[in-house]
Amino acid sequence: MAGGLLTSLSLIEVIIRADDFGPSPFIALLLGICSTAPILLARTNALAAGGIISGAMALAVVAPGRPTASSVVAEVLALYLVGRRYSWRASVALLSPLVVLAVASPPGGNPGDRLFPAAVFVLALAAVGLGNAQSVRGRAEADAAARK
Repeated sequence: MAGGLLTSLSLIEVIIRADDFGPSPFIALLLGICSTAPILLARTNALAAGGIISGAMALAVVAPGRPTASSVVAEVLALYLVGRRYSWRASVALLSPLVVLAVASPPGGNPGDRLFPAAVFVLALAAVGLGNAQSVRGRAEADAAARK
């Protein structure tokens, strides 16, 4: 349900902002789908969903225009689930493209072009941290219950 809604909202946003994506918004439409639809996989394989979404987001940041708001939401949700279900190493692997984009964004131009990748990285890092904290809390509660 959430994946379908996010994908639909992403496509609507690309259609509304078609002028931001150059003469042909086809690439933006494709990246919008690739960065939102994989959230449907998150229930069974959050790592695969997070990897696909992170890759599509990395491409969307360097493509003309910006990633859609739905893409950012899907990225945050997927990375939260990765942080909650997998080790911190998996989270770092999925965060690494966002780090590169935040640090190596092109100088000059519009200041928002440098701020957006950094903001996406901060949101993704917070999602991973929150997911990891929930995982640690759950394990601590299970250990405490086992000791009783």
